[in-house]
Amino acid sequence: MDGAPDIHADDFYAVLGVSKAASPDEIKRAYLALVREYTPERAPEAFKRIREAYETLSDPTTRGQYDTRLDPRITDLLNQASEAMKAQDYSRAEQFYKQALLEGPGLDWVRNLLGICFLYQKRPQDAIAQYERVLQQPTVDPS
Repeated sequence: MDGAPDIHADDFYAVLGVSKAASPDEIKRAYLALVREYTPERAPEAFKRIREAYETLSDPTTRGQYDTRLDPRITDLLNQASEAMKAQDYSRAEQFYKQALLEGPGLDWVRNLLGICFLYQKRPQDAIAQYERVLQQPTVDPS
């Protein structure tokens, strides 16, 4: 194991105490060691958490989905930005989008949302600057 397991962590890798690069065998060994310590009879909540982490990370498909999910902080910022947009509080939404981009600079689709936010604020030059940055990325589909 790479670190001490943290049963209460939000990150499943931390729950099992393994790195994100852990092999399936390392994940299984960590899981088996933890379920011996946290049995369903003695620690039912911890056992459920460990099992959930193991089931997610032991399957290549669910592990891939887990690894590509957004950080919960970014998700929260985007939810707040969306609420601000609905309330037509565009300057507030702008701040949330900018913060999300600071936390996840490669999220070009968030840059697109920021551009839309600028358009609602009647700031077309700022919007154009965002769209130009998106188009400069080599992996971005310009559509």
